[in-house]
Amino acid sequence: MFLPFVFLVTLSVIYFCIFTLNFAGNLHSICC
Repeated sequence: MFLPFVFLVTLSVIYFCIFTLNFAGNLHSICC
């Protein structure tokens, strides 16, 4: 029960990082 939870959290963190990078990149291309 512990392992799938860690996998889920890791996946969420990775998705969050990708989303943040994409958002920052889009913001930069729009503003500059």
